[in-house]
Amino acid sequence: MVSASKWSVLLILFLIVPVWGYERSTHEKLTGVAVDRSVLSSSEFLKSIGLFAYGANRLRADDETQRLLSIRDLAMKGSSDEDIHPDPLVVTKHFFNPQAAVGNQGLQVGLVGSSALNFLDSRTWALHQSPLHSYRSAMGYYKSALIEPSPASRSAAFGLLFSSLGHIVHHIQDMAQPQHTRNDVHCNVALCVLLSEVTDQRIYTPSLYELYTADHNDQFEQILHDNLNHYPVSAKFSDPEDYWQVDGPGAPDFDHGMAGFTSARFVTSGSNYLVQDNGVVTTPVGLPLPGAEVVSGTPFIEPCNFSGSIGSVAGQCKYFAAHITDPIRSPQNVYMQKFVAESITNHVLASGESFRRFVLDLESYKERWNVLLPRAVSYSTGLIDQFFRAEIDFRQIGNELSGLRWRENESYSFAPNYPARTYRLTNKSSEAIEGFVRFFYEDLAGTRTEFGPQGSGFAVDLAANGGFMDFELEPPPPEAQNYIAVFEGAVGDQAGVVGGYVRACTLYRKRSFPHPDFLGGIQVDGPGWLEIYSRGLDNSWP
Repeated sequence: MVSASKWSVLLILFLIVPVWGYERSTHEKLTGVAVDRSVLSSSEFLKSIGLFAYGANRLRADDETQRLLSIRDLAMKGSSDEDIHPDPLVVTKHFFNPQAAVGNQGLQVGLVGSSALNFLDSRTWALHQSPLHSYRSAMGYYKSALIEPSPASRSAAFGLLFSSLGHIVHHIQDMAQPQHTRNDVHCNVALCVLLSEVTDQRIYTPSLYELYTADHNDQFEQILHDNLNHYPVSAKFSDPEDYWQVDGPGAPDFDHGMAGFTSARFVTSGSNYLVQDNGVVTTPVGLPLPGAEVVSGTPFIEPCNFSGSIGSVAGQCKYFAAHITDPIRSPQNVYMQKFVAESITNHVLASGESFRRFVLDLESYKERWNVLLPRAVSYSTGLIDQFFRAEIDFRQIGNELSGLRWRENESYSFAPNYPARTYRLTNKSSEAIEGFVRFFYEDLAGTRTEFGPQGSGFAVDLAANGGFMDFELEPPPPEAQNYIAVFEGAVGDQAGVVGGYVRACTLYRKRSFPHPDFLGGIQVDGPGWLEIYSRGLDNSWP
C-alpha cells in the first residue's frame, strides 16, 4: 500500500516530468506532411481568406522570438510546443482511453477506483479547454484574422491560428500512440528513477515505442511513401470530437475514431496480455480489446530485437501474428507477423522474473508504424480541413453603374449616393449553414471597416452545396480594394464555426464621354471629360 505522504510526493514529482506522446521531432514530421496535404496548401483557398499563395506567407510566431514563419512551420512548431507547455499539468491531458467509462477517459494515476488521480482527457482539453490553443480558441483567432481593422492584428491572429492547429493535431497524433489510449503511463527521464524509489511504484517506464520511433525518423519518408496511398488524404468527420472517438447510440465505435481504433487494436508494454497462475492468458482489467485469442495461435521463435535507444539485449521471442482490420484503409486487412511476443528469457524491464510475460520489441513496432503513422497523417489532415468547413463564396450580381467621377484639370471627385448593388452569398459547404454574415471593406492601407448592420450582420440560412442569398448593399467606397464576407454560426450540427471570403474590388473604366455641353465632340482624353467607372467584385463591363 502506498502511504498518503508518498502519493503526495508522487503527485508533485509527476507534475514536473514530461509524459509525452511521440517525441517532438516525430510530431513535427507528421504535422508537416499533414499540412502539405490539407486545404492550407491550396493557394486558391489561402487567397480567398486574404493570404498569399502557399509558401509565400510569413507570420509571426507567438513566442519570445517573434520569428516570421510560414504556415507549415507555424503548425509544425505548434505541434512540437504542445509538449513543452509552461503548465506542468498539461502533460497529463494527452490521454484518452475510449474503453473506459465516459467521464473517466483521461489519464488515471495510482490505484484503480476512487483512490486514483483522474485527469482531463485529451479530447476535452484540445477542443474546448486549452486556454490559448484549443479548437475553440483557434476559431476565435480565425474570426479576428478576418475582421480585425489593422493588417498587423490580422496577421498576428493568423499566426496564432496556424500555431494552434499544430497544437490540436498533436493530440490526434498522440492517439496514434497506443500508450496514450490505454492509460499506460510512461516516463523516459532520470527523475522518474527517483519517483520509483520514493513511491515503491514502477514509475520509470521508458516508452520504447516512442524512443524507437524517434530513432528511426529517417525512415519516415519511406514508411509514408509506402503506406499513405492506402488511406484517404483527409479523413472526413462532421464533428471534431469524432477524430478521437465516434460516440453514438449502441455499442462504442472502435473502428473510426483515432483513439478508438488504436486502443482496440494494439496492446502496449504497460497494458499487455497477462498470464494467470493457471496458465490462462487474459487481457488487463478494464481493457478487453484486443482480445487474448490473438495469442492462441502457433508462434514462431526468433531472436528478439531490442536494439536502439536502450542498447542491444539478447534473447529469444515467441512471436504471435494477428490480422488487423482498418475500415478506412484500402485494403482493410493488414497482416502483422510479429504483433506481440512471449519473452522466453524474460529480459526487458523485469530482470530476474521467472514467470511468462508478453513483450513488444522493435519488430512489433515496425509493423505498427505502417498503419499508425499514415493514419495519424490522414486524421491530422482531416481535422485541419474540418476546421475550415464553412465554405462560402461572395460576388456581385450584375454590372450596374456604381459611380461617376468628373475629371476637371486633373481633379477628381466621386458622385454621391451611389445606387445599391446586389451581392450574392453562396454556401459551398456540403452541409447547410445557419447564422449571421457580416460585410467589411478594406482600403488601400489594409484597414478593414464594417458596413451594413454593425456588429450583428444579416441572418442567413442556406442549403448545402449551392444555397444562396442575395443582399442589396451600398457599393464599396472608392478607396476599397477588397470586400469581405464573414460567416459565423452552425455548419450542420456543429455550432460556433467561422468562414470568410475576401474578394478583390477591381476598378474598371467603361468609356470616356465628352462633357455634356459637347456631346457631339470628339472623344479625347483631357480636362472636361466625364468618365464612367464601375468598382465591382471581379466583374468587368460587358
